[in-house]
Amino acid sequence: MSFDTRELQEESAQDELWLISYADMLTLLVGFFVLIIASVPMKRANFERIAAALSEKARLPRGPARQGGRADRAHAGAEGQGADAG
Repeated sequence: MSFDTRELQEESAQDELWLISYADMLTLLVGFFVLIIASVPMKRANFERIAAALSEKARLPRGPARQGGRADRAHAGAEGQGADAG
């Protein structure tokens, strides 16, 4: 009986070896794309717009209470103003 258990454990370990290579490949791909994105020059206005959006999102409350709240309406209003200006 113990022989079967040991054999199953070895087989299970062999079946999961691909996961190490797969995780390593995904990590390298993510790193590659981060480097590619970081090397693209960005206009200062775009950078400031992204930074403002990220800092605004950090200040907003999380969870279901936020849905349909004041922040969503304010964001929708800002998008509408941009369309009128163009």
